Amino acid sequence: MAAKDYVVKQEVRKLVPYTGISLEERWNLRAKYAGIRDKLDEDRQEVLKTLIHAKATRSTKELERLGALFANLEEELNRKLVPLIIEQYKCDWQSALDQLKSQEGIKKEKGPFVIGDLLKLYKRIILEQDIIEIGPLSKAEFSSIMDTAPMIRNKLAHRNVKGDLEGEGWDDLFEFFSKFVPIHSRLLRYLDSLTISKPTC
Repeated sequence: MAAKDYVVKQEVRKLVPYTGISLEERWNLRAKYAGIRDKLDEDRQEVLKTLIHAKATRSTKELERLGALFANLEEELNRKLVPLIIEQYKCDWQSALDQLKSQEGIKKEKGPFVIGDLLKLYKRIILEQDIIEIGPLSKAEFSSIMDTAPMIRNKLAHRNVKGDLEGEGWDDLFEFFSKFVPIHSRLLRYLDSLTISKPTC
């Protein structure tokens, strides 16, 4: 345990400056880092490290840059939506898409879809087809995270994050991303591996 604590301490030193931050907050951030360290392998964009560094340095710009995560995600989810549905539902993919949209209350007839609608569709596909592991989240927690993501995206897009460097706002943001990042990583990895072939009817 002592060895692990030492490693965590050394890694946190690279993210948290010695000046301009209280000892209590430094310990707080170290505890946050220790809590998500096992998720860092899935955090390709280093979102969680960015959040800790932004909190320590009071950098709203670093928080705002996280908005690019959702812009890239929206593009990829649109690009792979039909191939994914073809893979999972075969010949009946159009009916499946219509059914998914109906279940999620999506009125738009065809893509490209906005990030909120995309996350609803992918949430439904993941829950129905079990294409990625959502653990340790329960189905209810997973659904809540996917439903919350568009609101987080809007906050970042409109640069309404200054208050999130203080108090519970940052804690809520960090908790969201600590759950969203593994799902984001697993989904993109799955989509990267998707091979597209025409269904045989």
